[in-house]
Amino acid sequence: MILVPVYIIMLRRHRRPNWIPAPPAFIKDLVRTKFNTVANPAQEMCPICMLDFQESDEIVPLPCDEKHYFHQNCIKAWLEKNNTCPLCKKEITKEAIKEQKRRRR
Repeated sequence: MILVPVYIIMLRRHRRPNWIPAPPAFIKDLVRTKFNTVANPAQEMCPICMLDFQESDEIVPLPCDEKHYFHQNCIKAWLEKNNTCPLCKKEITKEAIKEQKRRRR
């Protein structure tokens, strides 16, 4: 059961061997917030590490969809290897990050 996410990642790497990492500035500029079961009802666990979110966890919602959120360390590790959302595969762009910040104000 624990090897399923690893197996999925390996399959994705095999199908797309030329992954491009996100620029460090993109990772630094992503919005961060605390997990809250009321404000974040879309998912109860991080799709990367498969661990349940706790109320004190810092999460990062991606600009592709506010319902695509992950533990901060999980998405950082992902984006250091691949500049797309792990769920929908949309590319993370500077413009999308700016738009996300503008909407949150």
